[in-house]
Amino acid sequence: MNNHIDFSKPRYCNAGIKWFVIKNNNIYPCHPIENHLQTLYDLENEKLKIRENTLCSINCNGGCEIGQCPMSNTDPNIVSNNKEITIVIYTSNYCPQDCPFCFHITTEKKKSWEIYIPGLLLLFKQLNELYQNHKYRILFTGGEPLLDNNFENILKLTLSNLNVSHIRLYTSLPQNSKIKKIIEQYPIKNKLYISISCHPGGKIFNLYKFIEGIDYLKNNNVKLNVHMVDHPINEPFSQGLRELFDKMNIEFYIAKNMKSDNYTKNNENIIYNSLYPFDFTKL
Repeated sequence: MNNHIDFSKPRYCNAGIKWFVIKNNNIYPCHPIENHLQTLYDLENEKLKIRENTLCSINCNGGCEIGQCPMSNTDPNIVSNNKEITIVIYTSNYCPQDCPFCFHITTEKKKSWEIYIPGLLLLFKQLNELYQNHKYRILFTGGEPLLDNNFENILKLTLSNLNVSHIRLYTSLPQNSKIKKIIEQYPIKNKLYISISCHPGGKIFNLYKFIEGIDYLKNNNVKLNVHMVDHPINEPFSQGLRELFDKMNIEFYIAKNMKSDNYTKNNENIIYNSLYPFDFTKL
């Protein structure tokens, strides 16, 4: 809870002016979990429609990755002087973890969307024309970004077309070989921050490979944190994981999932693999 934010007063939001979310070839002014949000851009058909500073109807207590929700303010006339644009890119909705609390329910690649590259390049061109001398924060999420076949191409195009100051990657697979390739082939390590989702209930979760991946990142001085969603299926592992990552001197926190009750897959049987239960303290 961000207690210093005064939610008793109407808050106005600049998202859609300097904050864009690309999901399923549409661009939104904020996270499109909230169905009422307007579409600012269709990658395949339309031009970018920058929206005016508007009243924010979502009392989200600061949101998730947004943290303090820097795009909102109690002053309806406020326009951010920050020379930085944030672009959140949902590379796909495919994730084989299939966690019971996740609002993404697609586990089949054939149902996954793909970003329309010509439209993405047109968007970059329009943003550069509208926001000259700005830098860009790029956030890759999904689904699982590292399992998207087009991820590396999207990263390459983003780096070559925008003045990128910060890259944040959300993944549950720190052991994936694409991470090593990205770190070794692209000059982004000083810009890169990896936020790692730890999902003990995930269908392909393997603690030992997970730790190996984190060790690689730590040994290569990549900035990272590990988080786990506050959900009953994860509760038995929270204390052991906290002790484990404390020993590794890695930031670990429990993320409150405001949507978990609505999206829990109550009808599915959660099958644990033979590694459970883990003795985290001996790893």
